[in-house]
Amino acid sequence: MTNNTTASSDTTPPALASATVNGNQLVLSYTETNNLDAAALAGNAGFTVSSTGTAITVTGAVVNGAAKTVTLTLSRAVTYGETVSVSYTKPATGAVVQDADGNDAVDFSSQVVRNTTPEDTTPPALSSATVNGDQLVLTWSEALDNVIPATTAFRVSVNGDARGVREVVVNAAAKTVTLTLDSPVTRGTRG
Repeated sequence: MTNNTTASSDTTPPALASATVNGNQLVLSYTETNNLDAAALAGNAGFTVSSTGTAITVTGAVVNGAAKTVTLTLSRAVTYGETVSVSYTKPATGAVVQDADGNDAVDFSSQVVRNTTPEDTTPPALSSATVNGDQLVLTWSEALDNVIPATTAFRVSVNGDARGVREVVVNAAAKTVTLTLDSPVTRGTRG
């Protein structure tokens, strides 16, 4: 009986080619003939990150085998212009960064990575406002954060009379802020 399977000839371990960081995501790109092994990595997966000598905790590491990348999630965002240092030492136990043929990635130390992605300095703009009963929904031009402003941050008037705001709800993904007013707005009134 003849064995027609071809043995892999890849004996070259993946090596770090480049790294980028934006916010709390640090993406490491590897040189590799084949894909990286997409096995789940645990904890910091052997990666350490620091900024001016102060450690930044690596809270997770995810491999994208086809893209040949490992994305580290950091405990805090790296600000625009900030430089961090990342190192990798293969863990003694558990899954490691390796290629699909089982070649373990090369350790590296003190790889400098600078956040060159400019900060978004454009404030969200109000794109529409609708009212239904006591609900005033403000829709913005871009995603919002989940910070809930105080009810006193908003001034609402109906036919020239002030209307109090009882509650504020932010839906960051939907880009809306919903204000619950002290009383309903009747049809045909103007703000």
